[in-house]
Amino acid sequence: MSLTGRIYRGQIDFDFPRANRRVLIASAVLIIVSIGALFVQGLNLSVDFVGGTVWEVPSDTLTQDEALAELAKFDADSGSKVQVATDANDVRIVRVQSDVTDQQESTDITKGLAEAGGLEVTEVETNFVGPTWGRTVTRQAAKAFVIFLILVSIFISARLEWRMAVGAITALIHDVIITVGVYSLFQFDVTPPTVIAILTILGYSLYDTIVVFDRAQENQARYANTGNYTFRQLSRRSLNQVFMRSINTTVTALMPVVAMLVIGALIYGQATLAEFSIALLVGLLTGAYSSIVVATTVLEWLKEREPQFVKIHKRIIDRGGDPNDTRWIEHARRRRAKPGAQASARDGGMATVAATADRAELYERPHPPRPRKKSKR
Repeated sequence: MSLTGRIYRGQIDFDFPRANRRVLIASAVLIIVSIGALFVQGLNLSVDFVGGTVWEVPSDTLTQDEALAELAKFDADSGSKVQVATDANDVRIVRVQSDVTDQQESTDITKGLAEAGGLEVTEVETNFVGPTWGRTVTRQAAKAFVIFLILVSIFISARLEWRMAVGAITALIHDVIITVGVYSLFQFDVTPPTVIAILTILGYSLYDTIVVFDRAQENQARYANTGNYTFRQLSRRSLNQVFMRSINTTVTALMPVVAMLVIGALIYGQATLAEFSIALLVGLLTGAYSSIVVATTVLEWLKEREPQFVKIHKRIIDRGGDPNDTRWIEHARRRRAKPGAQASARDGGMATVAATADRAELYERPHPPRPRKKSKR
């Protein structure tokens, strides 16, 4: 059978624990870069978080430079953004965003944009967001994230165990830091759809991690009591069993996200779809990676310090084995019977044979076959 077929059927025995420890170096680098970008550049927050004004000008002639020139008349061009998109009715929309919070100044800019685009003032759509509302949105988003982590910790601790909860939360924080770091590094707009996407990928990453942990717990219940396997061996077997499932789930989830990014954002220029799909794309990739690499590595580190696995580790060393060898070897599980039990089993077996022989003699008497009844014609 080909390697692809064996991988698909979960018949491989790849050394995930050894590889994961090396791959974690990449995670450490990404986290350092992400935190550095957050401190140096910060996040490119939209007006929904910092307050400001957004103008949507339905004009075929207004250019980005002309829109910026109108903002410059009021010294509002610093940090402003101008995007050109097409709505569902194939109308060209110039979206102008600025941190203007003064109502009168916003009204004057609206008049200037309408004049530059050859429109009436009423045709320009204006959305004003106060700084207080933006701070409220930020506070609620942070609160929702903290509540989510607490509920996840309680659920996993009750359903599985607290060590698995630690591994899952570590993977979630890893995903959030890297996703936010990508937005900071490339200065993508952080909007409410972005926050929704981040919360969505947390749920996906958590689901993928629980699938791995559930299989690890199942293998632990089946093999740990034999005293022949370290938890790293059980983890290696579990990862090989669920690896293809994780890949299939990730690819299936990525297909509509890529379609949304290419068709909605790149072809039709929908900024909201771009903000949402980029966060989903980055989060799905990091979520699949962290459930295999980060979460399981943390779990292995905690489980190997349990008394049960410490004893197994010592027993393997006493037998002259290598506890760091995680190759899966099926051990025959034989139950040793006591001498008295063996004798009684032999006696019982002989008695059973004798009884069977007597019963056979009883029913071996010759007798003629039963005649068939003649059917009436």
